[in-house]
Amino acid sequence: MKRISLLFLFFLVLITLQCCKEKLQVADWIKPGTQFIYEVNHQGTIYDFIVNILKLAPDLNYSWQMTDPVNIEGVVVITASAMDSAYIHKNYYNAGEFSTSDQTSGWLSRKSFQELKDNGSTVIQNGYFGSQFELKLQETTTLPVMLNGEEIPLPVIYAESENGFKYWVLNDSQYPVILHMILDFEINIKSITF
Repeated sequence: MKRISLLFLFFLVLITLQCCKEKLQVADWIKPGTQFIYEVNHQGTIYDFIVNILKLAPDLNYSWQMTDPVNIEGVVVITASAMDSAYIHKNYYNAGEFSTSDQTSGWLSRKSFQELKDNGSTVIQNGYFGSQFELKLQETTTLPVMLNGEEIPLPVIYAESENGFKYWVLNDSQYPVILHMILDFEINIKSITF
């Protein structure tokens, strides 16, 4: 009887751990203090882009820095209305603070994300070049990411455009953060800590 109880307890612990691991795949770990470290390859120049979430609501605020050889830093403030419905996406950063009510940066808007999920496509305007393109959903998949030192397959949607732009976005309607993106440069998540 004692052996059955211990076995039951062991399986209960395993099931609980698996549930907790799966729960982490939903972006409840995105909160103030969460840090994203990306590797950037901009035409052969490689550096880290480090993002620290400062606030999620009502506006999204994060600090960022680019390591050597770029060596700049700043803060981004994206209003709640932009996070909800902006089609313009800013991909280039200048040192200092950037506040916007009509663009996102580093994240898709919830509207763009939902259009990808529901309709299979959305329109995005590049905030730097001003060009507009259609982004089409290719598949729902996972992306292995180091989350607090452990490799976890995070759920993502993968979308691309006719001009060859590619996006891997966290499959979470509340927090559609871009984890990997290929434009005329590439940015790829290295690790996330919270």
